[in-house]
Amino acid sequence: TISVQLVEEGERIRLTIEDNGKGLASQNHLDLYTQNGLVNMRDRAEIMEGNLMIESDASRGTLIVVEIPK
Repeated sequence: TISVQLVEEGERIRLTIEDNGKGLASQNHLDLYTQNGLVNMRDRAEIMEGNLMIESDASRGTLIVVEIPK
């Protein structure tokens, strides 16, 4: 199951993508930012003066949150 939300809160816009899958295969949490197109997402968030946060766990799935200013 996947959930995608786009929310405007005050002066920020937040995109949340969450699934209950197997998580992202990675030996190291920092490796998550170097695979699966996540580098492109991180770079685009930074260009818009925002940030990207990723949490992934084999027992819970993956949560990706991108926040940018309006």
